[in-house]
Amino acid sequence: MTEIFVNREREQQQLLDMATAVAGGTGRAYCIEGPVGIGKTALLKAFQERAATMPGLRISKVTCHGQIGAENSYGPIIDLLALQPAPRSAQRWTRRRRIATDLAPDLLELVPVAGTVLKLGTQLIKDVIKEHSEADPNALIGQVGRVAQILAGALLRAVVVHGPTLLIIDDAERIDPSSCIVLDYLAQALPSAPLGLVLVHRDSVWAAEQHPLIGLLRTWRSHGLARAIRLEGLPDTAVGEYLRQQLNLPHDEAAVRGLQDLTAGHPLLLAQYVTLVRDRQEADNPEGRSPADMLTDPGLPEGPLLDTVETVLSERLALLDPATIRLLVIAATQGRLFLSAVVQEASGLSREEVLERLYEVEERGGFIQAVPGPEWAADTRSDCYQFQHALVQRSLYARQSGQLRRDRHLAVAEAIDRLLRPFADPPRDLLLDLGRHYHLGGAMQSAARHNYRMALDLAHTGSSYAEVAALCSQAMNALQRLPSDGGDNDRLRVSTLELLLVTSETYWEASDSDESGILRLAVEAAEAADRVGDPPLQARAGFLYGKILLHTRGAEASLNVLADALARTGKESDPVNWFLIAAEYGAQLTQSDLVRGMAMMHEAEELLHLAPQLRDAQDAVVRLIADQLEQHLGINHLDAGDPHGAQVRLTAVLERLQARGATDQLQPPLNYLAQTRIALGDLMGAQELLDEAIGLTDRSGADDSPPSAWHAYQVALLGHVAMLRNDTETALERLRASVDEVDRSGIVSIAPLVHNYLAEALLEAHPADDRRIAEAERLAAQNAADCRRAGAARSEVVAWSLVARARLAQGRLQEALQASAIAVEILEDSGGRLPTVSVEEIYYHHAKALAATGDQDGATRFLERAWQEIQYKAVSLTGPARRRFLDNVPINRSVAGALGHNE
Repeated sequence: MTEIFVNREREQQQLLDMATAVAGGTGRAYCIEGPVGIGKTALLKAFQERAATMPGLRISKVTCHGQIGAENSYGPIIDLLALQPAPRSAQRWTRRRRIATDLAPDLLELVPVAGTVLKLGTQLIKDVIKEHSEADPNALIGQVGRVAQILAGALLRAVVVHGPTLLIIDDAERIDPSSCIVLDYLAQALPSAPLGLVLVHRDSVWAAEQHPLIGLLRTWRSHGLARAIRLEGLPDTAVGEYLRQQLNLPHDEAAVRGLQDLTAGHPLLLAQYVTLVRDRQEADNPEGRSPADMLTDPGLPEGPLLDTVETVLSERLALLDPATIRLLVIAATQGRLFLSAVVQEASGLSREEVLERLYEVEERGGFIQAVPGPEWAADTRSDCYQFQHALVQRSLYARQSGQLRRDRHLAVAEAIDRLLRPFADPPRDLLLDLGRHYHLGGAMQSAARHNYRMALDLAHTGSSYAEVAALCSQAMNALQRLPSDGGDNDRLRVSTLELLLVTSETYWEASDSDESGILRLAVEAAEAADRVGDPPLQARAGFLYGKILLHTRGAEASLNVLADALARTGKESDPVNWFLIAAEYGAQLTQSDLVRGMAMMHEAEELLHLAPQLRDAQDAVVRLIADQLEQHLGINHLDAGDPHGAQVRLTAVLERLQARGATDQLQPPLNYLAQTRIALGDLMGAQELLDEAIGLTDRSGADDSPPSAWHAYQVALLGHVAMLRNDTETALERLRASVDEVDRSGIVSIAPLVHNYLAEALLEAHPADDRRIAEAERLAAQNAADCRRAGAARSEVVAWSLVARARLAQGRLQEALQASAIAVEILEDSGGRLPTVSVEEIYYHHAKALAATGDQDGATRFLERAWQEIQYKAVSLTGPARRRFLDNVPINRSVAGALGHNE
């Protein structure tokens, strides 16, 4: 039925050893068994091909047919006799007449005798009698054992005359009782006769107690007359080899695991699935996806595959009563892994009946197998089972109408809900299952509430925000199917969207359109809050909308929304919402006014420690914003000229998050602390932090990877470190990749920072290159214009300074001075300090532009201001840290050298 033949070397060797023994005069018998499509025929074919090369060994193979009745007794035995070499004198006879002639003397001894008419082989015996006797053919009444003995003797005589012989009977599950008796006589003659017997049959015969083959197999096994080869699904190595053969696919562990879960290595199902993949790749693959990707594609059509599964299962299903099949369908509704207690509750049957029926099904084999299950399963007083492979479960799941399926999902959900009640700490996997069944059962409000509560509980632990976001997405999927009621549904919509967006911030992707992406979700939350008409809820939605606007439209649009929300929220009457809005507003305000922004954040931090509603809050969003607030204050301490204070704050929050296992929140603090170490001249320490940050995500930034602005930012900082080490090519390679990724992410709050890093690396490239300088000028000028439109003063200052440096290198002295003057003007209008802006660097390069245009006094004045800024930052440092800051940071050395200072 399938041509797959891989990794059956051990079984094939067993058969070849038998063939060798038979060729040497020692008889043996083997039974090959397994389910439909498992590869019995393929094994037999491969064995026959190799055995046929053995000198002096004859092979006779026949197949049993399905007709059981008076016309087919001894069917396979007669077919085997017909394959034996005929004497020359008998060659003119038909095969049947030749057999009749050979057996006539023995058969005529049986006419007439008492007994029942032989059910099979009657026509053969009639031919014998007609040829050799005047007796009435219908008078042949069976001593079946005697006839069987005669037929066995004929086969044994053929072996004696013609030499060592292998007799193979395929599809032996269709064999008739009379032939079983003949085979038993043949087996009794082993091992003295040079005869090999091979029976190939489906293992489903063991589930049919009255099957004629069962008695024969049990006798052979109990007397040691035959050995058994049971074929199971292919192991991982064989599945990998098959993928290599069929799809030219190198070993891919994920693909192999996926196929094993789907098919349990069943060759027929494996072949069917791989064929689907190949057909899809050839006919409908506009994106040029690889076979490995398509192997795990949930969108592959399963219709043909499930038809094949039905073929494989139909024989076993026919042996089960309708009540047991119903139980299996209910079990399949729960999932591949299921609990007997859930099946019992959903089925309405007694506990004992369900336990017994499932046990009997497992004993028969072919559908389910008992598994240890998770530790908590014992508390549910359940047996735990798993379907043999996913396709068995899917095939049984499909055997119900759409409404019946929904009803059963709801029944399973209610059963799981009852099982969960005694648990003080409910198992997470069972909770996840509950939400899925509510959803599939059509109970959308229950599904949404359950998934939101789970997400909230998980977010409070801070352990996996990716899982929180996934649960929120599931809740939103359910909410989309519920009406916008201006009541409970919309309240839940706002809360779910807030939790979803806040916890997934490091993975955000923006869109150019308000109709899609994170901005659309923020607008949806605001609209839902307006429908409810509750001011605190509207304030919360305003906080969320303002937070999103920073990353999608820039600081100016964001600050307007947050300022309005803050003005409508009372610090004393609604401290929770005031804290959230003030923390976000302050963090964004620092981009244009560092002093005012930090003051707002310090006020929010003070409220966090004083207000009991915040200090004791169980709100996961409050906790997350509190962590973000400490990170923002940490990096802003660096911007304010306190690198030591920045390092202390950032190290503390990073260690706290790491201790909590909050890996999804580590990207920003690792980045901020790396920036601090770069500013302190500790490039090695910075690289270690950035390597750790990149190691936390599998996003590569490649074209086929989901873009991540934070990943791009980490790579950009690594490029900046390479530039500081004068490794130009590495720096440019990393920075170009980061620019590409951040642009694809659409996050406008990070993109200007990354663009500026690339422009600076182009200017610092060794050796100097006019084309790179021109590219840096274009890139920085465009970035400055973009920042002006978005209100991103911090990045605009740096961009104009880079434009000035490029134009100075090009000899465009007055244009360079004009650009540098713009940078200084924006910086001083913003209070003289801005985030991510090295004030001393802006002043130093402005001094160079002034000197180049002949204003030496002005140049000296700005060099002194740059040196004052360096000294101000050095105040917080002592010992080796101070010395490293002054000696290792390139801009510090440049300013000191220009002024002739030696410290």
